[in-house]
Amino acid sequence: MNIIYLTGFKTYIGTMFRKVKDEVYILDLKKERKASVHTYFCLQELDIFLVNEKLEIVESYKNIKPFRVIFPKNKFRYIIEGRNLDENKVKNIIKLLEPR
Repeated sequence: MNIIYLTGFKTYIGTMFRKVKDEVYILDLKKERKASVHTYFCLQELDIFLVNEKLEIVESYKNIKPFRVIFPKNKFRYIIEGRNLDENKVKNIIKLLEPR
């Protein structure tokens, strides 16, 4: 599994226009916020996990089709996107975000 970490403007692009195979994208918004998440111009269904600053999964969405909008109820800092993700895989990925 290839993990791709994006910050800044690249978080707005994320997985748009890409065919996600064995990659997992971590989009770091740099601070917690409550914002909508969309799958516009994504080429396939995605699993999306929202993670707060305490590195806790606050919401998850499975098999979100392209051109959909998600309105999360909770604040989050990280968006983790990929295919065939489950909570255990995401928890292992989150460990990489912990300060050393």
